[in-house]
Amino acid sequence: MKLDMAEKLVDKEKIWFPWYADFRGRLYAEVSDLTPQGNDASKALLRFAHGKPLGTEGLWWLYVRAAKRLRQRWAAGGRQAGAG
Repeated sequence: MKLDMAEKLVDKEKIWFPWYADFRGRLYAEVSDLTPQGNDASKALLRFAHGKPLGTEGLWWLYVRAAKRLRQRWAAGGRQAGAG
């Protein structure tokens, strides 16, 4: 489903996502297939129209996120296939 939607949108210069806020003020995309809040596959199929360099601080936060993900995988049953 995600790939089908991505194929339909591949030639578009930009796409927009409709958003809504719940009672706590959290934002959610109204579409469920291809969204920046989706799983890793959904996020990997998207590219920002106005990308920015990561910078030193951004790189640090990327490392923090990667370390947390690895810790979660290892805590879920040791080293898994494909985890380094």
